[in-house]
Amino acid sequence: MKEIRCTRVALVGLALGLAFAASAAAQLQPLDLDRGASGLGLALRQVGASGRVLYVTAHPDDEHNGVLVRLARGLGLRTVLLSLTRGEGGQNAIGPELASALGVLRTEELMAMHRFDGVEQRFGRPFEFGYSFSVEETFERWGREETLGDTVRVIREVRPDVILTLPLESGGGGQHHQAVAQLTRDAFRDAADPERFPGQLEGGLRPWQARTLYQGGTGGFALTLPGTPVEVPTGVYDPLLGMTWQELGSRARALHRCQGMRQLKADPGEARGVYFLVDAEPPLGDDLEGDILAGLDTTLVGLARFAPARDSLRSALVELQGTAEVARTAFDPHRPSAAVVPLAEHLGATRELLGRLSEHVEDPT
Repeated sequence: MKEIRCTRVALVGLALGLAFAASAAAQLQPLDLDRGASGLGLALRQVGASGRVLYVTAHPDDEHNGVLVRLARGLGLRTVLLSLTRGEGGQNAIGPELASALGVLRTEELMAMHRFDGVEQRFGRPFEFGYSFSVEETFERWGREETLGDTVRVIREVRPDVILTLPLESGGGGQHHQAVAQLTRDAFRDAADPERFPGQLEGGLRPWQARTLYQGGTGGFALTLPGTPVEVPTGVYDPLLGMTWQELGSRARALHRCQGMRQLKADPGEARGVYFLVDAEPPLGDDLEGDILAGLDTTLVGLARFAPARDSLRSALVELQGTAEVARTAFDPHRPSAAVVPLAEHLGATRELLGRLSEHVEDPT
């Protein structure tokens, strides 16, 4: 009888282990939209795209999810979300976890969300200590210079063209949002200054000046700020996704379950994100202020700005962009294999150009 009981326990344990493994494997499986023809089509949008966007927030759920989907999925741009805290000071609508345990939960929800929007995730070091009515209190408890350094480091690592953040000023509580926005405003310039946080440069990073910085509403909610609003359309139907960017964004946002957002699902129709220009280098003209990507060449040809004196590099990038466009144009959802040959040709041309460039790179030592 003892042997039978042991066998039963072992079988139950094995069954539970297999069930857990199956559940974990299911969480790692790609979404249906990333499989087959739609997955290839979405991946091809990144071929020939060089633009980068960094979105800086205070907590998980501060971001505009429809805008993230538009940038990463719709336009194929490298898009990174920097959440300076993990939301440890919030409430929990689905379980008993609070403080550090809640931070772990919200981190996992955020990472699950990115399976939908295709965005990269970074974090800062501050601990969210709860609701705050004071930016000064936030800086005191986080360490202003340390948190500014975290933001500068990510800017220098990602090297974004555009930075989005939260509102700089607002009454009432929730002043973590305003603190992060003010830090991001300073980091926009400090990241380009070699005198600021020089230890990062000793570690191999380089100064970086982003092109523009915009502020917008927390959590995607519209707000009225001084200046001309810049609208980012998110209600655009995407045939590869089978829904609008806003709809997929709402599905991603629903994964902030501990914050009670599971029921928030967008309907098809008009939708947008609204932002206001904070800073630009060089300054934008009036005719360039209608789009957060205004004045940017987000194709491979735009990379020529890093070596403006080398006409041969621009010519090579123009040719490389041409092979990328051929591969993207060749995509046929009913015959995905049609993109194989032009993709292979683009890969070969890319490797050839990288080889030529490596021959002209000066040894920094």
